[in-house]
Amino acid sequence: MLEDPNLKVTYLVIDALDECVTDLPKLLDFIVRISPGRVKWLLSSRNEVLIEGKLKPDVGRTRLSLELKANAIQVSHAIHAYIDDKLSGLASLQDDASLKNQVRDILHQKANGTFLWVALVIQELSKDDVESWHALQIVEELPWPNQIALDDSRSVNSDISDNPTVFSTVGSEYSATTARSLVAHQDAAQVLASALSEDRKLASLYSQAMTKLSKDRFTLNHDLLLKMYLSDLRKEAMNTSDQFRQAIRFLRLQSQREATTLKIWEIFSGPSAPLPPTNQPNQSRVEHKTLKPQGSSQISAPKQDVSTDVDEDEFGDSDGENEKDQPVDPSEQIESLVRLFTEGSALETFKSSFESFLNPPSTVEEALLAKNARVLGRFLRGHFDEVILGYPWVQELRDIGFSNEKIASILLEQKLDSPWIFFKPRDVEAAAIDVNKHIPDCVHRFVDTCDLPANSLSTNDGNSLADSQSIDGQRQMERLVQELCGLAGIAPVSRHQDSWNGSANFLGTENSETLEALISYSSPNETRDTSVLIARTLRALRQLCLALGNVQRAGLCCNSFTMLYKPGGGDQSVIAMKKIHFASIESLYLSLDSIGSFETLKLQRGECHTLATALSDILQPFVGSENWQQADSSTELLHYTALATQALCLAFISYSQGHAGVLELFFLDAPVRKVTLCGASLGVADIHGAIEAQLSNLSCVGDMLDSPVMCFTWVPPGTIPHGHVTNPLLRYDLLASAEDLIDTWGPGKLLLAANGPQILGIHLGGGLISSPIIEHNDFSNFHWCPYGSFKHDTNLREFHPRELIQVATMVTVNCECIRDENEWWDKSRESFHDLGTRVSHWAQAERQVGSQVGVSNAPVLFQANVTWRKFPGRTLKQEKLDPANDTGKLVLFLEDPFGVQVSLCTGVCRRVTIREMLADLLPVFASSSIDPNHRSYWTTLVCTHNILEFLRQEPTSVKDWLLALPSSSLRVYVMKLIRDILIMLKHTGVDPKGKYLLIAWPHETDLDRCFRIPCQGKSSWLGFLADSRDCATFAYITTKCLETGNIKCSGSTTSWGNVVPVLETAVLRFAAVAASELSNTAAVIEHRKVYYFEKMDGLFYVEAERLLGAEPIKLVLCRSLSPSKVGARIKEYVRNEERIWLRERRAREHKFAEEVFVCTRT
Repeated sequence: MLEDPNLKVTYLVIDALDECVTDLPKLLDFIVRISPGRVKWLLSSRNEVLIEGKLKPDVGRTRLSLELKANAIQVSHAIHAYIDDKLSGLASLQDDASLKNQVRDILHQKANGTFLWVALVIQELSKDDVESWHALQIVEELPWPNQIALDDSRSVNSDISDNPTVFSTVGSEYSATTARSLVAHQDAAQVLASALSEDRKLASLYSQAMTKLSKDRFTLNHDLLLKMYLSDLRKEAMNTSDQFRQAIRFLRLQSQREATTLKIWEIFSGPSAPLPPTNQPNQSRVEHKTLKPQGSSQISAPKQDVSTDVDEDEFGDSDGENEKDQPVDPSEQIESLVRLFTEGSALETFKSSFESFLNPPSTVEEALLAKNARVLGRFLRGHFDEVILGYPWVQELRDIGFSNEKIASILLEQKLDSPWIFFKPRDVEAAAIDVNKHIPDCVHRFVDTCDLPANSLSTNDGNSLADSQSIDGQRQMERLVQELCGLAGIAPVSRHQDSWNGSANFLGTENSETLEALISYSSPNETRDTSVLIARTLRALRQLCLALGNVQRAGLCCNSFTMLYKPGGGDQSVIAMKKIHFASIESLYLSLDSIGSFETLKLQRGECHTLATALSDILQPFVGSENWQQADSSTELLHYTALATQALCLAFISYSQGHAGVLELFFLDAPVRKVTLCGASLGVADIHGAIEAQLSNLSCVGDMLDSPVMCFTWVPPGTIPHGHVTNPLLRYDLLASAEDLIDTWGPGKLLLAANGPQILGIHLGGGLISSPIIEHNDFSNFHWCPYGSFKHDTNLREFHPRELIQVATMVTVNCECIRDENEWWDKSRESFHDLGTRVSHWAQAERQVGSQVGVSNAPVLFQANVTWRKFPGRTLKQEKLDPANDTGKLVLFLEDPFGVQVSLCTGVCRRVTIREMLADLLPVFASSSIDPNHRSYWTTLVCTHNILEFLRQEPTSVKDWLLALPSSSLRVYVMKLIRDILIMLKHTGVDPKGKYLLIAWPHETDLDRCFRIPCQGKSSWLGFLADSRDCATFAYITTKCLETGNIKCSGSTTSWGNVVPVLETAVLRFAAVAASELSNTAAVIEHRKVYYFEKMDGLFYVEAERLLGAEPIKLVLCRSLSPSKVGARIKEYVRNEERIWLRERRAREHKFAEEVFVCTRT
């Protein structure tokens, strides 16, 4: 931009140049290089040697210095003029010229070149309650600016320079205080010194320091450590009184820190120094070291990334600006200040930092035991090679640009916080629940009205509400639901767990791949307080309602959701699906909110009839009315209310992922397989009972889901939670209605009977749920079976969409039958035969999916509009090829660039649209047909409608071209060919174990052959092609010779090398906004920057290499080797970093994406 010849004179302003931490020399070189000519720079900075040297004035360049010492006279004149102007406007001094002159003279004398100090005084004098006789007393009592450590202009996060500027610290440190209250803290340094000296641990360390350090060394090191301590303390004091915050701000000034440090030295170095504690452990001798300012090769004061979310001005102008300032009586504050200084994590961090300075850790485990990221960060800087021996993934983090401080934070958090991953909650816009809401053409609306929408008899255009949501938008909504619902209402939003909704205890070992949790809205070591329990339950319900309202507003949900439970405490062999109405949740919240508080143990049921009624719809089906309805005390009723709230929060999270599999929550570093809900109890299902949510296996529906489901079970009173162990061989039948099945696991279709609202079956998950009418067979349950195994002429039982049906398997497992395998092996020897061949997996899959269901009375299909695709473990390919999807959605999918051409000659591959892939493969598949009608159709499509040329030209969509065909028979034939090809190539791409890339090579003599390329060596990048939620891969061989600048034609005689060295594709960054809001500049990928790709089974990172004038940018890919728990924490670290996540482009994203090569570093 600056080299544009049409650019006129440009002025660039950089403030606080000295605060540039990364690549400051490069920035200075750029400024010097670009300065001559039409670019003018205005720079402000402290006096740094590097900056001073680089920016020395030369011919044609001038520098204006506003440094305090060099411009004292000019600054003093300006301040005097400022004082005179402001005093002339003070009403309290207008009638007394003599008094105004006295005030002016004192201000001139005390100002000492500090504008902001004067501004604070004028602000104080301008208050309405200041009379003329107060003015002189105020200015006389105020401390001089140099008493407020004018020489300490640095913030806690910048140890760059001690040189003051005209913008001194008084403003930043005291912009929210009043000058009058400063007098109150003159003895604060004495208070802090005494508080630290009386701490037993610190007294021992101070005594040790006196024997090992000179006064100068102690003073320098203790001052820097004290500075960090007060910074941490300030963040802890966020919710304390204004006087406390004033005291901490005052103590952070260098003069006060020095006074504190010298006082401690006097206490422990004098003849009357206190004796060290008698039980002090033996301390090894340490070499005299010193904590030096930033830039030293020895121990420094690093910044801790996890604590920098509180802005330096957090306690600035916003604190107390509307409060009338009251004089502070130091004698009344001393006891409170001592308590503030000697409690909390800031003091523990200070003690561990001081101890590690005196006794540096010798191993990483010792550094971790300090529980201090600063200590661990210093250890990493000096012993990195030792650390990677025990934590090899740390090297990977450094390679991709993580600082020592960030690595230390991840290590320490994994050690101390696991399994929690703390996060800062967002400000969520209020969204009220609509108890009557339905999305257009939803299954609920059809069941209520029995009216068919106009487009239900044929394929729709695919523009369902779920499809209209962007990929990134759906991710954000899933995260928002998890953030608001938490783990049964508990989320790690603060490190102060007393502010949580209760407690969560995790069972199992540190290395467990999944978690078991125990949840209670009570916390250990606290007095049972009904008002606290009510507040926590209300907060959890309020968060749940907020989540429901936002999901409704996004068009992803109607007015209900489902949960799975075991009736009668789980003794039966069936799991039931229950619908939870939003109205019931709203009623529960309003009922509890209206009660306000309970009279402990004295409340009669009649007084809370409304609350009991609200609980009825939620708890009665699986808890049983004999339990909660007989609650005769407020404690019991509150317990059941908390229990219901926990179950609702957890059930909605489970519903959001289709109840399938473990709960994967972004704030936990491992998935959750079992949760025990204890309500208001503390861990044991005592006289009140509990609820367990754990994975259970369904019979034939489990085959459809290919996953166990999260199911809720009542744990009777007196039973220890986690006492029930699910038999992995036991498969439960499912009791549910067709309406709820489609709402939970849609998209789906209802097979309508000829008369009335009755239906014959449910098309769902690639199969049909129905109840065949079989003569002389008493099997009356329903069964899910894949399309290929269903007989066309089967008579089906009619049923209502809201009728509860039992979906069961026709074969059950008798777990009580036990046989000795070895014994029966010997008995069966004479019956053995050689194992023969079997039908290939691809061929079998093709036959199953290609079959269609039909019945004699030609029923009507109702396509229910899908609300929320609730399968987090389901790939985009699985979603689009689901037979339950209508044709319209599949047609839109053909525009996406998910085909992968692999050159038979060079092995180079590239992304192409699916429609271009179809143009390459359609002739092969069409020629394999022996049906005369099909051959005639193909000839017409090629000769008359130019199908191959059309597919290779993008201006016209496939949808419009299909609609333009003259007959429905041609459209049906084209879609049959397309489905045949996609089903055949469904299993191409990276295999489930991530070891091979499967590349199809359909040939007219054999359609189902493929290559298997190992994901190793030059092809180790192939994991990048793994299917995910936003990417699909249909890989096939092409005879086109694809070349790059480095890879050329191998010649016609060379055989297939079984290596795929590079992929050409296009990528774009994730964004929280819609793609239409992105600018072209947002698509630029930066040289040497690390980016991340998220796949279903892990995390990939790439380093970008951009060379001017060369081929497209190269993304050198590596797969993250970090353990899964660490990987989850890393993802949270980088989630909010700008321009960090990449994904491959989709259709209509051309102008936002950038062409790249993906490869492995050679």
